[in-house]
Amino acid sequence: MAAIKLVGRVSKIIYHNPANGFAVIVLDLSEPASNPETGILQTSVKVQGLFPTLAEGLDLEVTGDYGVTKYGRQFKAETITQIMPVDLEGIERYLASGLVNGIGPTLAKAIVETFGEKTLDVLDNTPERLKEVHGIGEVKSALIAASWQEQQHAQEIMGMLSCIEITLNTALKILKKYGAAGAVEIVRTNPYQLAYDIEGIGFKKADALARKMGLAYDDPNRLQAAVLFALTEAAEKEGHVFLPKGILIERVLDLTGLESERGSGSGNGRLVEAAIIALQSDQESRVRVKEDSLDDVESVIYLRWLWRAEEGAVDHLVRLLTEPTWTVNLPAFDIEADAELAELNDDQREAISIALRCPVSILTGGPGTGKSFTMKALISELEKRKKSYVLCAPTGRAAKRLAESTGREAKTIHRTIGYIPGESSDDEDDDGFLEAYLDEREKREIDTADFVIVDEASMVDISLANRLLKAAPNGAHLLLVGDVDQLPPVGAGNFLRDAIDSGAIPVTRLTQIYRQAAGSNIIVNAHAVNQGRTPTAVNGDYFVLKAENGEDAAAQVVDLVVKRLPAYGLKPSDVQVLSPMRRGPAGVRALNEALQAALNPENLFKPEVRLAGGLFRLGDRVMQTKNDYDRGVFNGDVGQIVDINLAGRELIVDVEGKGIVYPFQEADNLVLAYASTVHKAQGSEYPCVVMVMLTEQYVMLQRNLLYTGITRAKKLFVMISSAKAVQLAVHNNKVAKRYTGLAVKLAGKIELVPA
Repeated sequence: MAAIKLVGRVSKIIYHNPANGFAVIVLDLSEPASNPETGILQTSVKVQGLFPTLAEGLDLEVTGDYGVTKYGRQFKAETITQIMPVDLEGIERYLASGLVNGIGPTLAKAIVETFGEKTLDVLDNTPERLKEVHGIGEVKSALIAASWQEQQHAQEIMGMLSCIEITLNTALKILKKYGAAGAVEIVRTNPYQLAYDIEGIGFKKADALARKMGLAYDDPNRLQAAVLFALTEAAEKEGHVFLPKGILIERVLDLTGLESERGSGSGNGRLVEAAIIALQSDQESRVRVKEDSLDDVESVIYLRWLWRAEEGAVDHLVRLLTEPTWTVNLPAFDIEADAELAELNDDQREAISIALRCPVSILTGGPGTGKSFTMKALISELEKRKKSYVLCAPTGRAAKRLAESTGREAKTIHRTIGYIPGESSDDEDDDGFLEAYLDEREKREIDTADFVIVDEASMVDISLANRLLKAAPNGAHLLLVGDVDQLPPVGAGNFLRDAIDSGAIPVTRLTQIYRQAAGSNIIVNAHAVNQGRTPTAVNGDYFVLKAENGEDAAAQVVDLVVKRLPAYGLKPSDVQVLSPMRRGPAGVRALNEALQAALNPENLFKPEVRLAGGLFRLGDRVMQTKNDYDRGVFNGDVGQIVDINLAGRELIVDVEGKGIVYPFQEADNLVLAYASTVHKAQGSEYPCVVMVMLTEQYVMLQRNLLYTGITRAKKLFVMISSAKAVQLAVHNNKVAKRYTGLAVKLAGKIELVPA
């Protein structure tokens, strides 16, 4: 069905969110039009959409269709184009609207009186003539000219980008990145550059724009962008550090549709190979690729920064494993003779002995097996021998747990190794990242540490692993602690698993469940799941509520968090809701909206704002979804909105006692956190976990996901599920393969260190 076109003038702005451009307006039509649904002739229409600029009195052309919206039945605009006025009254009205900086009603009238019908031509081509108007000097003339040009370019950009449905925030990012004239040039000549530089525009949007601009389907820029997109998607969504060349070519052909457009057997694969070669040799490109070879795969392709991260991690592990350490000239540690270690079992004592004798070692085991107690005993031994140490973990919550369990200071890995706000997190060279962000009089503790202990190491991706290992000084010992049976990291790589699989690092696996932990049904059921057995719901700290569909599960979640659990002394802030998926009626997005409405409802006295991540309200629990080195907040950090400044267009989030300021246009990576995916909850523990697991979420039902979800709960775990869904998860132990090279590369460079 063809889109409906309406032309008219904005007579009223009902609602406008300047952060993302969304608005609901009344458009007075230039000619009466019949509503195709009702047949009624109308002279004005309510229109909703994303408006690049908005003021009462503007003339607009909108295309779209009528439909039901949250504001009732309205016209939903898909494209919005501003019509520049042609009569003097309209020009004066436009200039007086406030859209052009430096011009108010009085000055607008004076400009039009001075230049008449040539007003727009003067503004476009000879803005220096504005000084002919009384009251406009050199400075003001320049201000008006710059604002006018910015408006025109913004209109042109929004018009050019209308086919990819970007938000106003994204358009503003484009203008900020390239400048007004540069943005137009980029869009016209190589829209794929947007996919590299602008968050919110990936390959698919850039590709839609390029096709609109008439770029050929086999244009080299298109194929190179597709290669980078395929590798980036593989890293971000599947955790791959590289892709075998054959698989990469297949993905690019599928992504670009070259086979269907040109037919198979027409050399399409060679075109993709040429794009890969070009990306390796393009010295000016910020993001390039690297071809390598591994024992079991003939040729593999990395994003260059991931290749550097993996190579760096291997090199630094080899350095740590082969450098002489502080134990060389010390007498052997007699673990057996130490009375304080008498409470440890044989495996725990062996773990401490290995950690003290071997430069790099690994301690793994499930919940309740005494990993924290073992770390505490190791720290006690280090303190007796006056050896310095640092404790760190991947996230703020994990670091806080580590500090609580050991009684010593612990920091995030990022804070331990130091960073500089404003430096890129994954550029080709990240040396600047490793400079301490500390007072000039201070030093990083890790620089002189004899021992480095990393908890929750299963969460560490290859990029963070490289930075951590690079910061570890020569001669230091490193202990990696984590539960290898949990979900792999959110980021690319599988560092802890690969380090174990390499055979180059001694590993201690704790299996004995302590008596205190054995009394917890949470712990018992977590181990049962890990061993492929169905968890049992008995009175205590593990409960199961039945639900057969998403709607029923979502209703039960809200009832539990808002009514039933508070009746037993658990505040909503003590409860974390987990779901395997983001989408669906019981997915994270729907659950967050339902819980927000129930726990933090709309209030006339409570400010709120709709941004790219959704609707945010004062008091909401929110989560950071990507590392933000400028603000010092990282993927998975959770906080609470403590202020929304609508006038200043910024919100403030309290994260672990630190107020983080987000301008509206830079808050794209915030989401509500009443509910979270299991992946995002890694490294955190909560007094109570309510977890949804349904058969309709079957694509995510895996043993390690269920196991990870259960182990997030400290006092109470409530499963809302069906018996069939739990069975599917327990019996699905097929962990998705990640393409990584660390294990093979490390095994090829070093022999197993004897325990």
